[in-house]
Amino acid sequence: MKVISRAPGKLILLGEYAVLEGAPALVTAVNRFARVVFFPSPDQSWRFSAPQLGIKDLPFHLEQGKAIRFFDSDPESLEKRRVLEAALNALAAKATRAIPPAAIQVDTSGFYLAGRGIKLGLGSSAAVGVALVAAGARWMHIPLNREEQFQMAWQAHRQAQQNVGSGIDVAASFAGGVLQYRLAGSAEHPSPEIQRLNWPSGQLYWLPVWTGSAASTPDMVSRFRHFARENPESFRRHLQALALASSQGCQALQETRVNQFLDAVKHFYLRLILLTEDSGIPIVSRVHRQVAQMVDHHGGVYKPSGAGGGDMGVAFFPNRIQQKAAAEMLKKAGYHTPELRMETSGVMTETFEA
Repeated sequence: MKVISRAPGKLILLGEYAVLEGAPALVTAVNRFARVVFFPSPDQSWRFSAPQLGIKDLPFHLEQGKAIRFFDSDPESLEKRRVLEAALNALAAKATRAIPPAAIQVDTSGFYLAGRGIKLGLGSSAAVGVALVAAGARWMHIPLNREEQFQMAWQAHRQAQQNVGSGIDVAASFAGGVLQYRLAGSAEHPSPEIQRLNWPSGQLYWLPVWTGSAASTPDMVSRFRHFARENPESFRRHLQALALASSQGCQALQETRVNQFLDAVKHFYLRLILLTEDSGIPIVSRVHRQVAQMVDHHGGVYKPSGAGGGDMGVAFFPNRIQQKAAAEMLKKAGYHTPELRMETSGVMTETFEA
């Protein structure tokens, strides 16, 4: 038997940082996919390969009800396999029968700029975690319903990131489509809430922009948390403003009020600049500001997507002519606008019998 799962990446449209404190945020799945394959191991031992991470045939041991055990202690390898470890531990704890050893292959080549080896900030680790849980549950004959599968992937990814981040990328990879995402519950016991939204095609146009440099989401979020602890009053003020702008944008999109949505994105971006200046965290970098100026020149609004500092940004326009003009200007300035589409499907799993 061979099991193949495929999960899409994500692009956050609105609500970064505010979502960590319970505000609603917007995210879309995009047509870049993590592919995970489980197939019978030729030597009856567990093995893991992920070419884009530089991992080939990494041996480990796994059995029902027990934690995964690796045979090496390389710190670099440990960091790269956190998602695998968290996902397989969660699955093994649920297994009710002996687990046949598998060779596991992970392909995240779609998350890189073709021919350049540069990774785009599109949520590859979350997509891998979602696909691992989906394929692993099928391989181990664990009867998870959709909610149980999502919760397992969500918890495993949070564990792999040491509880840093909101899990919004997991929601996009799992469910697909354009989503409103919110963390309910307490800080100690957050509970994700997901609502699928319709994108107003023909009325609102988006443009993803790669800034040319990568950024570490866990590092940026950790610095954000540190700022919150050291400057609680300032933190509260910034978060209230960001939460308000994000809530207004979510509501405007639900009601297809395009101008109000664009206003909310613009306000959110301006508040991110103030947070950047107050905290010293380079959320809105110099490059992001340059892109925003070019987008504004063509009647659009722009903001970083995700933790900021680098990686991806996203621009919005009320018509296609403005979108195309901005894309041409950005291209001439040396920026890359990846050909992304909003992906309506979430994780998909297929089984092939020998």
